[in-house]
Amino acid sequence: MNTTKKITTPYTGKGIRVAVLDSGIDVNHRDLRVLGGYCSMANDCPIDVPYDDDNGHGTHVAGIIAALANQTGIVGIAPEVDLYSIKALNGFGVGSTNSLIDGIDWAIEQKIDILNLSITTEKDDPALEKALKKAYEKGMLIVGSGGNNGDQQNSSVMYPAKYESVIAVAAVKSDLTKLKNSATGKEIDIAAPGESIFSTYPMKWDFEDSKADGYTRLSGTSMATAHVTGILALYKERFPTLTNTELRKLIMNSAKDLGEPGKDNIYGYGLIQYKQNFENTIEFIEKSEPGKLTLQYTGDKKVAIQGDNNIVLTDGKWEVYGVAGTFDLLIKTKTAQGTEWIEKKIIHLQEPNFKDMNNRQRFAGPIGYLTSKKQLKGFPDATIRPYENITRAEAATIIGRALGYPEKSATNTFKDVSPTSFAAGYIEALKNAGIVSGFAGNTFKPDQKVTRGEMAILISKAFKLKTDNVNRFTDCSPSMASYDAVNALVAAKITNGYTDNTFKPNDQMSRADFAVFLARVQEDAFK
Repeated sequence: MNTTKKITTPYTGKGIRVAVLDSGIDVNHRDLRVLGGYCSMANDCPIDVPYDDDNGHGTHVAGIIAALANQTGIVGIAPEVDLYSIKALNGFGVGSTNSLIDGIDWAIEQKIDILNLSITTEKDDPALEKALKKAYEKGMLIVGSGGNNGDQQNSSVMYPAKYESVIAVAAVKSDLTKLKNSATGKEIDIAAPGESIFSTYPMKWDFEDSKADGYTRLSGTSMATAHVTGILALYKERFPTLTNTELRKLIMNSAKDLGEPGKDNIYGYGLIQYKQNFENTIEFIEKSEPGKLTLQYTGDKKVAIQGDNNIVLTDGKWEVYGVAGTFDLLIKTKTAQGTEWIEKKIIHLQEPNFKDMNNRQRFAGPIGYLTSKKQLKGFPDATIRPYENITRAEAATIIGRALGYPEKSATNTFKDVSPTSFAAGYIEALKNAGIVSGFAGNTFKPDQKVTRGEMAILISKAFKLKTDNVNRFTDCSPSMASYDAVNALVAAKITNGYTDNTFKPNDQMSRADFAVFLARVQEDAFK
């Protein structure tokens, strides 16, 4: 599983909702994070946590799919999925059709993306088939064990994998030949590793290998099924617009053919594969700078990139702005047949590494942009303090940098601005340009917080914005000093105010909001 993890980077199944319908999952296992669950057993639910595992099978399956990348134990194929436990089997691994159907209904209600059914029965139950069909029609991917009766005279695929709505999985050994017990039949869709698979196990039941460490080895189509579920979770993260039917077709078309050419009764379409590159996968030349990653495509396809408001297209290159961390981008192109191909790309920025920020915040793009332009810098303690209100000295400095003014000045007009202040040169330059002015007594009040109205005046003067004299806000009037400046910002699409039709000109301005406004006035992509 560790080798599988290497070739699947950077995809981890993040955000994909996976449920294991089984004997439960050990909710206290150090290598598993169970977000919730349900017990559909009428009288056999554990007392403390109803969906806990009192058998071990479900925990083993869950570990193959989703064991955490936490520097201990193993790493699952998709370690960041949202993992849920549906306990439909008791401590002896026995359940009923009703418990299975009840668990499937719960999965539908919870909008589970992928349902793992490492369970088998010889009984064909129309009610169970109907429940699974309903889940499939709702968009759920359903993966089921073909069965471990392959060495018996009746070696046909077992239920529920035998139903059309379920991806039926066979198991192979390390040499890619059939695991002896793996069921065979025309319903087999795909094969996956199922021999002596090392995975998580409840500590209190871990005595099979004489090592009570919370891990053990098991074999069978149950383990193979979990491999398929894990890889499907990666693909669902990577191809977020594909339907369950399309993802099902994708794994079958990309399988490694085993046995007889084409689909056969032993391996189905073959061994499931995780492919790093498909025919329509777009590769970029990447250039990383503080606050910015440039992506260049040199192929002949028409390509579009969709993300948050942090992407600027310049001269055939995409500039993605933000802070240290990851970004999710949707790469759009067309296949040779003319259909749309959408693939998620996860990119990583190394700098700036502000410990009080991440790229999920709405102002990450603008702050990355200003950082890349060397207009905004962090504090010595590696913070940017986005929610602190900005001072007049800080605002003057950032505006001065944006306008290309010098950092130092030979003169110093204001008596409360020290010649050694980081803002001294910029304040003097802005004063000389008529963009800022002082207060009575020849003072500037550099530590005073900037209001939204003052911010409007500062930006409109600095960038020579024109007002349209339209009164848009209930709390603004022509008698206000900032009236024209506020209207100029709206006319330039820098702001629309608040949803209650106010601008709140007397409220103080945060450093983050100042960054957003300043980025918008310089780059339309942030509007």
